[in-house]
Amino acid sequence: MRFCAFSVFLLCSFKALAADVLLIPVFTPKPEYPKQLIDTRYTGKVRVNLTVAAHGGIQATKIIESSHPQLTEATQRVVVQWRFKPWDASHGQPSKIEVTVPILFGARGIEPFSREITVGLRNTLCAYLNYEVKTSLLNFADEPLKNVDVFWYTHDFLAGSYVQLRVSDQSEREALIAQLEKAIPRLVRKCRRNPDHPYAYYLPREIRDVLVGL
Repeated sequence: MRFCAFSVFLLCSFKALAADVLLIPVFTPKPEYPKQLIDTRYTGKVRVNLTVAAHGGIQATKIIESSHPQLTEATQRVVVQWRFKPWDASHGQPSKIEVTVPILFGARGIEPFSREITVGLRNTLCAYLNYEVKTSLLNFADEPLKNVDVFWYTHDFLAGSYVQLRVSDQSEREALIAQLEKAIPRLVRKCRRNPDHPYAYYLPREIRDVLVGL
């Protein structure tokens, strides 16, 4: 009975969170794929940390991972233009928010090569996750699948400052991370069958509710 009561409490909490979104994208164009990298069929990724001010503009950016300098440049040129819906920082909301966003150039992995670019965990394709899982199983068979980048990025997001703002209780945040790890085998199976679907489509709803809607 305690477990059931706790589950109901979590469900109600996350329903409330769904209506309490802090970062609502208004203008978030994708970077352009550098022509030289298209010609060489190069795929890669960039992760950028954004500091968004309460007026909705980008206050600062920091590249924390990039597989190629040209992808870094393409990302930086665009993300400084991004805009989010302003919020009122005088009613207990923060004056700025930090969030880390993955950008995948070649959203389906190396084979077959694709010019698609996806921005954010919500838009990461199952095809890319399938590629990462296949690569991990071939090259790092003893490593747990939770270390695959897409899963690791999701874990990192759930443990980050944005989710801490939306889910103040540490035990609830830990419950989200536990849900993610428990769901990994199902996510792998679902994505293998449906490579064209967004990976986030198969995440537990409570996790989807706190993802930034990029």
